[in-house]
Amino acid sequence: MQPLALLMIVCVTMVPYLSEGDGWGRMAILPGPAKYAPEIIGGLALLCVIAFGIRDRFRFVRPAYWAIFGLLAICVAASAVANSLQPGPLFSGMRSYLRAIPWFLVPAVFAFSEQHVRTQFKWLLGISLLQVPIAIEQRILTGDNYYGFVNTSGDLTSGTLMYSGPLSIFLVSVVCVIAALTFKRCLPKWQAFLLATVLLVPTMINETKVTLVMLPLAMFVTFQAAAKRGERLRQVVLASVSFAIFLAAFVPTYDWFYKDTPGNSLEDFFSGDKAASYLDTSSAIGTTNYVGRVDSVRVAAEETLADPVRAVFGLGIGNTLDSALGPQFVGKYFERYKPFTKETTIATLVLEIGFLGVGALICLYWQIFRDALFVAEHGRPYMSALATAWVGITPMMALMLFYTAIHISVALSFLFWYFSGLIAAERVRLAMPATRPSPARVTAPIHHAGPGRRAQA
Repeated sequence: MQPLALLMIVCVTMVPYLSEGDGWGRMAILPGPAKYAPEIIGGLALLCVIAFGIRDRFRFVRPAYWAIFGLLAICVAASAVANSLQPGPLFSGMRSYLRAIPWFLVPAVFAFSEQHVRTQFKWLLGISLLQVPIAIEQRILTGDNYYGFVNTSGDLTSGTLMYSGPLSIFLVSVVCVIAALTFKRCLPKWQAFLLATVLLVPTMINETKVTLVMLPLAMFVTFQAAAKRGERLRQVVLASVSFAIFLAAFVPTYDWFYKDTPGNSLEDFFSGDKAASYLDTSSAIGTTNYVGRVDSVRVAAEETLADPVRAVFGLGIGNTLDSALGPQFVGKYFERYKPFTKETTIATLVLEIGFLGVGALICLYWQIFRDALFVAEHGRPYMSALATAWVGITPMMALMLFYTAIHISVALSFLFWYFSGLIAAERVRLAMPATRPSPARVTAPIHHAGPGRRAQA
């Protein structure tokens, strides 16, 4: 399974970029159908899960997860029946929602060793470092009418992850894993500082302002999860100093790109009315103007609560989604809700699976968070480091549901669910004496180890 896992990591982070190109259509060197490679990898994973899972009776999946998945399945089926969902949108929705889920179950049917996890970290580190020169080229060299296209903002600075928001989420998650590996003495401190400094460069130049929220959230929680008893205050100070250093670099870098546009500095954004108007434009159904994040959540909630059945089950998966497969796969309500669903994932979820489905998803995040806490304390070094980082990454991913459309990112979806499954399966194995892995003691820093991440996900 390790070769398939490594293939998945490469596919989800590189193939969409190499098959569709960046914002200017460059680097599309693979044939168009190659963009479906992640779905094929997901199908292969599903076959492995079925074959090995039936043999072992899925004993490494906690009953709580089966209950949540069962509730989500009931919600999907009930919403499809209640809304007379057509096969095309249903297929499109299942493809969008379920393509990464088999990878959550893969670690439950195959026990990845510490060496396996370490190798996956190294591959992800290489892919993460690759984002830096690509992002710099996209932000700076393309800003001067390059290819006949003027890049006036950092929205197209997306590395190989296709979107600037998911790129920032991905790199912040990588930095969390780097910090956790350092606390677990799997990585020297000087290497961790150097890697974190380099990897955060794209988050400064793609102008993802939410980085100023998700980075301290993820880092503070990760630092606290890694702290030993009596050291929590020290970790708070260390996390605060680390973020202050990042802020000292982020603010002037952001403002430099707007030096010729007065009134667009970070200070102007947060001190005036721009932040409020950026998030809430009081938009309503039928608007063709910019829609804020608050608008997308508000309109989705109001529309869903307008009908009792919709409030529980939603409109059905895929019924608000667009599709590249053809018009017969486009959701019935795509045009109506397009301005709102493109802004946040939570708007799409509320509209399509209702509040019952959203509640089940929140429970799923909570279970992953709890398992990460347990593995962080009791797991082997590399698994413990991953879980420690996941204690910070999981709430960050949940928060990002309200800020950006993370469900459209293949890389975040596959990596988040795979590494979450790795932690969930490890939690069960640690509780079973017969299958409990022997602790792999690390007595000195490993100078050639490399960290990585999953993120949506």
